[in-house]
Amino acid sequence: MLTFFRSHWLVVTICLVYTLIATGAAYYFASSATHENQAAFLKVAEELKTAKGTLEKSNMEAAKTKEALAKEKVLNADLKKMLATTEQERESLHRSLETMTLAATKATKPQAAKTKTLPVVTSTACPEKNSAAEKDIKNQLQALQAFQADVYKRDSELRERQKQLDEALTKLAEEKRKLERERAEYRWPHNGNQSTK
Repeated sequence: MLTFFRSHWLVVTICLVYTLIATGAAYYFASSATHENQAAFLKVAEELKTAKGTLEKSNMEAAKTKEALAKEKVLNADLKKMLATTEQERESLHRSLETMTLAATKATKPQAAKTKTLPVVTSTACPEKNSAAEKDIKNQLQALQAFQADVYKRDSELRERQKQLDEALTKLAEEKRKLERERAEYRWPHNGNQSTK
């Protein structure tokens, strides 16, 4: 054995050197691959973290959008009810005004007919009756004019209220469009992908 080592010591030494070099290279490549795998794992973990964050944000935005849409539906229903009630009030006011004008015209026609058919007599009771009837007609006309002014006033108030309700509806529609636009622009995980690139 010693003679073999003595005669082939150069070959054995070269083999040992090559074995050591191969072992060192294998260790180097294995350690570098391990470091690369660790870096890739950390990168993947960071991407997962950002993806979770964007998912949570998108879930929060979706919840906010749903809540805003529910509120908008309730407000739209309330506004529609208010508009219907204002329209009904306006119609009832117009009908009552028409009935009052018809009643006033019917009341003035018999009085005028009575005044025409009354004979001109020199009695003292007729002028008193005529003046009383004229006062009654004047009172009815004044009441009708006051009622008509009140109807016009309430009509203008209802128009103003309807205008405010229309403005509120347009504002709600604009907010809804804005929320839908933001929701359409916010798609996950495009932020995460852009950051990783």
